[in-house]
Amino acid sequence: MAMSQSRVRHLQSLLLCLASLLWSAQSSPGLEPRPWSQSGPRLQLSHSELRNGSAVFWEGGVSGGYQALLLDEDQGWLLVGGKDHIYLLKPDSLDQPTRTIYWPAAKEHVEHCRLAGKSLETECANFVRLLQPFNKTHIYACGTGAYHPKCNYLHLGHNSEPLFMLSHSEESGQGKCPFSPKEPFAARLTDGELYSGTSVDFMGANAAIFRTSLVGSSQHYIRTEAYDHNWLNEPEFVDSFSIPDTHSSNDDKVYFFFKERAAEAGQWDKKVYSRVARVCKNDVGGKRSLINRWTTFLKARLVCSIPGPSGVDTQFDELEDIFVLETKDPQNPTIYGVFSTSSSIFRGSAVCVYSMASIRAAFNGPFAHKEGPDYRWVEYKGRIPYPRPGTCPSETYDALYKSTKDLPDEVVSFMRQHQLMWEPVGPLGGRPILTRVNSSNLLKKLVVDRVDAEDGPYDVLHLGTDDGKVVKAVSVIKDNWESEEIFLEELTVFQSPTPILNMELSTKRQQLYVSSERGVVQLALQRCEMYGDDCAECCLARDPYCSWDGQTCSRYFPTSKRRARRQDVKYGDPWSQCPITDDGDSQPMDVCSVHHNDSFLRFSVSLLGYGFYGDVLSYSESKRWLGPARYDLADDGKVVKAVSVIKDNWESEEIFLEELTVFQSPTPILNMELSTKRQQLYVSSERGVVQLALQRCEMYGDDCAECCLARDPYCSWDGQTCSRYFPTSKRRARRQDVKYGDPWSQCPITDDDVHSVEVKQMYAVEGNSSFLECVSRSLHAETKWTFQLTESQPPQAQINSEQSLQMKRGLLLQHVELSSAGVYICTSFDHSYKQVLAKYRLHVIPNHHLRQTPSQAAPPAQGRITAAGVPGFLGQANHRNSWIQPHPPVRNYNHVSVFGTYSLSMEDCEQLWYREKRRQQKLRTLKLKQESRKARIHGFADSYLPSLKKI
Repeated sequence: MAMSQSRVRHLQSLLLCLASLLWSAQSSPGLEPRPWSQSGPRLQLSHSELRNGSAVFWEGGVSGGYQALLLDEDQGWLLVGGKDHIYLLKPDSLDQPTRTIYWPAAKEHVEHCRLAGKSLETECANFVRLLQPFNKTHIYACGTGAYHPKCNYLHLGHNSEPLFMLSHSEESGQGKCPFSPKEPFAARLTDGELYSGTSVDFMGANAAIFRTSLVGSSQHYIRTEAYDHNWLNEPEFVDSFSIPDTHSSNDDKVYFFFKERAAEAGQWDKKVYSRVARVCKNDVGGKRSLINRWTTFLKARLVCSIPGPSGVDTQFDELEDIFVLETKDPQNPTIYGVFSTSSSIFRGSAVCVYSMASIRAAFNGPFAHKEGPDYRWVEYKGRIPYPRPGTCPSETYDALYKSTKDLPDEVVSFMRQHQLMWEPVGPLGGRPILTRVNSSNLLKKLVVDRVDAEDGPYDVLHLGTDDGKVVKAVSVIKDNWESEEIFLEELTVFQSPTPILNMELSTKRQQLYVSSERGVVQLALQRCEMYGDDCAECCLARDPYCSWDGQTCSRYFPTSKRRARRQDVKYGDPWSQCPITDDGDSQPMDVCSVHHNDSFLRFSVSLLGYGFYGDVLSYSESKRWLGPARYDLADDGKVVKAVSVIKDNWESEEIFLEELTVFQSPTPILNMELSTKRQQLYVSSERGVVQLALQRCEMYGDDCAECCLARDPYCSWDGQTCSRYFPTSKRRARRQDVKYGDPWSQCPITDDDVHSVEVKQMYAVEGNSSFLECVSRSLHAETKWTFQLTESQPPQAQINSEQSLQMKRGLLLQHVELSSAGVYICTSFDHSYKQVLAKYRLHVIPNHHLRQTPSQAAPPAQGRITAAGVPGFLGQANHRNSWIQPHPPVRNYNHVSVFGTYSLSMEDCEQLWYREKRRQQKLRTLKLKQESRKARIHGFADSYLPSLKKI
């Protein structure tokens, strides 16, 4: 199968990753292989790759946060609200000239804000928070005004007569826009009335849901009851939408999505629940009670959880964003929500989907009731007055009630006491369609695009994170009604981590607009060409935007020609879509990698067996993922040893010392018995009984610092080894520090360890990839890599992250360049102790030295690979014990046969490393015999390092 050079590099990088994982698996016999599953994105692009690609960046405004975005698809403009400015951008390309309006806060308001202790840079300015279309030519805009909210009308005109100016008269923004630029709020302008959820005071304590009429001279308003926790209890508003209920406009309602302190959870239980609330558009308040207050306000809990095996669900309680996906039926859109956990144990995000039918069912269900302060919340069993509370007055239900002022006093009184519904709103399918747990970031923003694919429509999720990334994902429903989450892309949009503030989707232009404090970025919804130039790779991407057109992977357009487009989003099966032969299985690609602990590893993989992004193309027993297992500590046959340490400040620290896989196959631990006399632990399960020693001190290492860092109360350093601790009167005879694990206070440590580590010589070809192994003995330690051109120069603090990837077992150089040559130092950090683990001198072979014409190439002698004389690598060619035949020094590498042009051949690599390993073993044996005759052998560990220095 023909392959481009870029695809070869991708496969080599993949195989190096697989090599490290397979080595880990071979070194841990107890690790059971798990079937492969997709856990990461198929395509990852860095910030620099986006800048060099199709993304368009706009950073021409005043920094400070671009929270408000408003897109008009028809007239072709994008409004951006920033600090003291409103910007008019062209959505076709954000780098085109920008029009700007300067709209600052009044000087006296800025001064008052400063005197109140607020920041001049981040708070005491007019941060534009609201941009809502008023009509075809005007936009209603509101800003914080340095904690003095204000609003104005923005004139845009028509395409034939463009304008961009503010009206001369401003109006108060109280009840429309928050005072603080950091306070969450929600607003929706519909039918000349602004519905907003925000606070109305300087301190942000009085939050309410408002409706303000913008038509007419007097701006009449209606709101929720103030300072009543049964209505709203410290809410954080997310968004609001106008959704029709029936064909009659009198039944239209506005829905608010927010999170708040849950009053029904108990007085002392500070739980946060997500809510959905609704009010009728034609609600004008009560006549004798609830005057200028909502008489149709109802709220229900919005649940997003994963069912547990014992009936206890894992809750994602905090709503972060909401998106209403319109359907052909305007009364029944699909509701998507992003949630996060409020747990302090783990961080996680989830996406749940809701139907309007389930939301309406909750509001039509039973009410929640609390008899008094000392009573619990229960389901209301009493008589519900007529008309049902929360019903909009209209001809649909009863023509006698034409206004909320006509409602009976009994209904209004009931509404004052019963705003909360008893039954929550659950997600479709009873669980999230997408989850991210223990990730380095949280999902914060969401837009959804419904895409027509070959096998039906799919809802593609574009998710913004709190560290400046955009994730594209899709949830696939299989034939057995089980859902599968597929992460398609992860784009690092902004160079430095910053939360995504807003996102706007343009289905007409197929663009996504993303804003943060840094600026606004324009992203294409698809990057099909980056999935590869092969039908199988395009099909395996499972991207609804993309399909194989016979020549390239390009954007999918529905067509009547079934065989003209190749796509399979549901299963990603290239065998059913692409003309694939079995030649790949009979012609594996062999790649030789670096040595691991002076041993050579070689792995071959079929081109059809694995994709270039780490995905398995065909499932078989011989191709299974050997990654780390994820498990519960109590039910899979493992024993964990831990200790809790109380520090001097009375804070506790948990230390996990050991994790032992006691039984070969996962099985619950049934019982354990401890023998303090014999220092043994007896563990039973269905498989049998196992006897375990309480300590394994010798496995912590043969160094005082490593023994001290273990922090195992059973173990201490006795001056020679790490062994079991026995209380003794000799204080300095035992070295141990469980509370702090500080080796500096216990062990004689010097800073000369960096010079005592052997420098290993490594060779790599320009344009290829290379892997440098470095594994710390302790799982608690963190490894860091530094780089220096020569050993005499000071090391650089960081390595270029664009060309390297730090992995669990070492450093992967994804694309070696000539400038990559130098010394790489791996250092482990455990508490305050650092230790150099490995040093590599990387030599880079220029790529043009490997290219030769047939006339210049001579067949190399079998097993005789000659390298340029580099001290410490393979020895000089004239060494009498060398396995390399005498050969004059060479100035290029034409003698090295290669696979393609990017890697050494498998056969040459095998000879190179295996022969070198045998030579080193012979030299060590000879040296040991000489030392033995002198009767000065103190152990293999003492003689190993000096013997290597004399080689």
